[in-house]
Amino acid sequence: MQAIRATTPRYLLTLALLLAMSPGPGCQGDDDDSTAPGNDDDSGDDDAADDDDVADDDDDSSGDDDSAASVELWPWCPVADEYIGDSTWTQSVEATGGALYCASFSEHRSLEEEPAFKALLRVVPGSYPLPWALGIATLALPVCFQMNDGQDPPLLDGAGNVHTSSSQFGPTTYFSHLLEQPLETAGGDTWWLSGVIRMESEVVTEPPPPLQLDGSGGAPYGGPGAEFSLCPDDPQSCSGGRRFLSCNPTSYRLQQHTVVFAGGEVILDVRMGESMAATEPAAFVRAAGSLDGQSFEQEDYWKLIYNPTHHHFSRDFAVLFDSPIGDACGLRATEVDPWGDQPPTRVHTINCKLGEIEERSVTSDTFEETPAETEK
Repeated sequence: MQAIRATTPRYLLTLALLLAMSPGPGCQGDDDDSTAPGNDDDSGDDDAADDDDVADDDDDSSGDDDSAASVELWPWCPVADEYIGDSTWTQSVEATGGALYCASFSEHRSLEEEPAFKALLRVVPGSYPLPWALGIATLALPVCFQMNDGQDPPLLDGAGNVHTSSSQFGPTTYFSHLLEQPLETAGGDTWWLSGVIRMESEVVTEPPPPLQLDGSGGAPYGGPGAEFSLCPDDPQSCSGGRRFLSCNPTSYRLQQHTVVFAGGEVILDVRMGESMAATEPAAFVRAAGSLDGQSFEQEDYWKLIYNPTHHHFSRDFAVLFDSPIGDACGLRATEVDPWGDQPPTRVHTINCKLGEIEERSVTSDTFEETPAETEK
């Protein structure tokens, strides 16, 4: 069998180290409350992931965004040829230019802790074979990460393993590829890419069609798709890790909270997935409204912070403005829920570290849900 393998170019590691020494997305300095965590459109730093990384590569990306030639990768990203695997394998994933995924919330964290865990994962555009034979094989997918708050991005660190299994129900064969892939930062910290890739074949003697990785959310209740996590030290437990989902899963229901408060209002858009038992996957995709007569709208992933309790029974939000409104870097709305249960929703203006400045009394709190775009 013909193996495909390449090593990481030394200049990429050197460049990553230099970039890690320069400011990344986030506040510049612990005492600076004037700059919001996340990416600044006016920063002028071409090496940092700017707001367009998410905006251009979401589910609504154009045909141009889906071509490998049109995607400007971060400088520390590997090239497609750094894939490690076997060219004779008959299953495959095909990553488009839209294969960008956002680190999601954790119900075990607080709203204040969420910004430090924000990150982007990009699968480098290309076609990558996967095994059909069951068992363990050597594999490494070319992926790269953009971290928040100046954190070093994990880089490829050789080959990992993929464990392929299958099951059959009726005429359909279900394949599962469990991936564990080593990563290391320029500073020597160990990370792991953990992932599951699900594929289906309707013909027992034929491999499933290639799975397209395009940044979309997939079907609400499973089916073919992929999920990835970034795990510190241990890919099995992934304690303290990050789970990556679609940045804008339009295949999920759209839930909208509208909170009216003294001096303004805020509209909070959440894409809500489905789950049989665990807390549902979700993405906080947009906030808009007004504060003291000045309007705002925010769709930048880095500036939209979300933290729910189990099953989203209660929801905490923060939105950071592109420019301060008065002395406020943003707003936070806490104890929000779809049913109007106690305790009541509270709204505060906040500084750029999410610290409360002033509470604004809430006069109304409404909720609306619309079906997923694929259901209309």
